[in-house]
Amino acid sequence: MYSKRFSVKGMRCAGCAGNIEKLLRTQPGVKKATVNFATSTLEIEWSASCSDNEYRKAAEAVQKLGFVLIPYQRDLSGNELTIRAGKEFRAFLAAAFFTIILLLLHWQIIPVDAVAVHIFMPVLILPVLAAGRNFFQKGIPALFRGTPDMDTLIALGAGAAAAVSFIKTAMGIRTGLYYDMTGMIITMILLGRTLEARARQKTFAAIQTLAALAPPRARIVENGREREIDLAQLRPGNICAVLAGESFPADCTVTEGNSCADESMLTGESMPVPKNPGSKVTAGTINQSGRLLCKVEAAGENTVLAGIIRIVENAQADKPPVARIADAVAGFFVPAVLAAGAVVFAVWFFISGFDFALQRALAVLVTACPCALGLATPAALIVGIGTAARKGVLFKSGTALETASKINRAVFDKTGTLTTGKPAVTGIVAVNVSRRDFLALASGLEAVSTHPLAAAIREAAAREGVEPEPVSEAVVEAGGGVCGKWQGKLAAIGSWDFLVTRGLGKNTRRPASPGSSTLIFMAVDGLFAGMLLVDDPMRSSVPETIKKLEAMGISTSMLSGDNPASVANIAAKSGISDFHSALLPGAKEKILQSYRSQGYITAMIGDGINDAPALAAADMGIALASGTDVAIAACDAVLPSNDPAVLPEMFSLARQMMRVIKQNLFWAFFYNIISIPVAAGVLVPLGVAGIPPALCATAMAVSSITVVCNSLRLRHCK
Repeated sequence: MYSKRFSVKGMRCAGCAGNIEKLLRTQPGVKKATVNFATSTLEIEWSASCSDNEYRKAAEAVQKLGFVLIPYQRDLSGNELTIRAGKEFRAFLAAAFFTIILLLLHWQIIPVDAVAVHIFMPVLILPVLAAGRNFFQKGIPALFRGTPDMDTLIALGAGAAAAVSFIKTAMGIRTGLYYDMTGMIITMILLGRTLEARARQKTFAAIQTLAALAPPRARIVENGREREIDLAQLRPGNICAVLAGESFPADCTVTEGNSCADESMLTGESMPVPKNPGSKVTAGTINQSGRLLCKVEAAGENTVLAGIIRIVENAQADKPPVARIADAVAGFFVPAVLAAGAVVFAVWFFISGFDFALQRALAVLVTACPCALGLATPAALIVGIGTAARKGVLFKSGTALETASKINRAVFDKTGTLTTGKPAVTGIVAVNVSRRDFLALASGLEAVSTHPLAAAIREAAAREGVEPEPVSEAVVEAGGGVCGKWQGKLAAIGSWDFLVTRGLGKNTRRPASPGSSTLIFMAVDGLFAGMLLVDDPMRSSVPETIKKLEAMGISTSMLSGDNPASVANIAAKSGISDFHSALLPGAKEKILQSYRSQGYITAMIGDGINDAPALAAADMGIALASGTDVAIAACDAVLPSNDPAVLPEMFSLARQMMRVIKQNLFWAFFYNIISIPVAAGVLVPLGVAGIPPALCATAMAVSSITVVCNSLRLRHCK
């Protein structure tokens, strides 16, 4: 099975989206079809056996509905919505101009005799109908195809009012004309769609912001000369020059220069990250100071930035379970409204006559709003998932977002998640020499080793400004340590047993291990010279993160395959009371299942290959971006910052997004449940006049705008 995404041209309401989905589900070879009205995209999953002919027939079937499918291309500028908003706005201005004149004539504000009024009004309504021609060009054919949509409702409402008016004018009847009503309906709907398109532009701000991080051009160095090229021409292996204040054009390795990079826009990490020769830099991050030369490792769609944008786009296009009720209603909404309009006309025709019946039927048609239902979930998803990406959280789907809002137990792996995953020297005990001299000799011996513990010792020396002592004839013994000649003496560093085999006095007592630290010993000429304590340090943000999660009602646990002393040490420092150590990957799954059997909705946070089964077994898997590809593939969300400190904000944002989605759905349903009966005239027997059709059209437009604006609040949530 494989999938393909299309942009859909001509889709103007949630009814359009429902019709496309319904049609494609009947096509051979199509396994699943998902239309996102807010993004105007279509995702089709095809069976592996789907032939080219079936593929072509499915695309042609959609086009016969009146929509144009084109292969999806990311619209970084938002041009599609901008163009549409511009067209709607120009149409609105034209309709508004002539409608105002119609109203002035109707209210007799313009001093023209009655005969002239009834000559001018039929003429003035023609440019208004022309401004709203899209309603008729799309709505009427959709009705005859048996797939009515929002345009159908508007076309029937405005068209019926205009047709009755034309007929009465031709018959010489000068009362009960609806030219002004027709103009108001079309004008207010065009205004609503203009405002809706402009509001929807803002929902795509996150994608546009991410896409704009990469510069449009890159400065490459060839044969000692610099020249600028378009970003699309950049290839792996090119050498780029990046000046202070410029964005890195691709994922690169620094080859020359020293600087710091601002990576906050991708990871949420506010502190600048040092960059030196050998450091990795990511497309879209900013070089803060100094000129750097960088070798391109990945460019274009292969960069980390492009991958983040794809994740965000896919998540925005997904539908969480909460959206299913709206989809189900939208599927039969328009036919139900058409039937309701017919019933309302028939009832009032026998009660109050033709004119009042027509007004009530028209009010029903133009007040119904499937667009608000169609926008309720995707508008909030687009804004919320984009906001999460800016804050350092990448949701992979709308379903993951809904799950995150319900999490009440967060389960952590230890190594690389709660800890940095990188050994660091946390203590030095020197015997008969100064700390500085001890560290100089230790780093000199470890200069030839590639072991992570050796790297930790070298980093400790560099951090304290200690130059390594020169050591000759250095030899590395795998699993043991390093020995070599220093000032004519045999020096060795490594495990206790390794030092004993290299001449350390057998009667020398081995120092006790303090807690969970790994000990590295050093001897010179058979005499004990001291030791280093190496730990995988806990991330400084962890204790505060655990406190915040507990305060939010989210219980915390730690599952680790590490030794009991190390796990207990991290648990005590972090504030996690429920922890398990020395676990195999399968055991983690069983513990997660036990949590779920107790009623917990679990999130597993990890980064390693051994975490992949647990990430998949939890209700929600959350992987650090520094983790393995297997772990990231098994998860539902990714933390580019590699720091669990963003988890409280992630869960809080997910809860806020779900609140906004539920608010949108409530108001969309509430609006239609209340407005349609009132428009139908149910309050007329109580002495309350029915809502004028023009006012109904205004209310319908406002309902869609309200849903979008409510979603936009997520851009500023805390």
